[in-house]
Amino acid sequence: MPKSKQSLKTSKQNKARSAEAIASSEQNRCKAPRSFRANGPIARPKPKMRKLNDNEKRVRALNKKLRDIEAIQEREKAGEPLDEQQLAKLDSLGSVLAALESLITS
Repeated sequence: MPKSKQSLKTSKQNKARSAEAIASSEQNRCKAPRSFRANGPIARPKPKMRKLNDNEKRVRALNKKLRDIEAIQEREKAGEPLDEQQLAKLDSLGSVLAALESLITS
């Protein structure tokens, strides 16, 4: 006996629901549990910084001065006018190099 229009409609809906249920269960299987999901960006542990001793601090400061002096030298080569502080820093190049060398050798 042929099925009625309503029973055909109901069977189609049931098949669609079961197909959706299978698809959603497959998706849920592939997902990580909520406890492992991040709400925002992944939090990475920050590297632990060790304390620097006085010599290491001084070497870092002198290296920074050298980088500044090199930048001023590049500006001078480009023809930019330099102010008094920049000229004084250029003059301190020899003393910075001497201090750096004495720290490294000791």
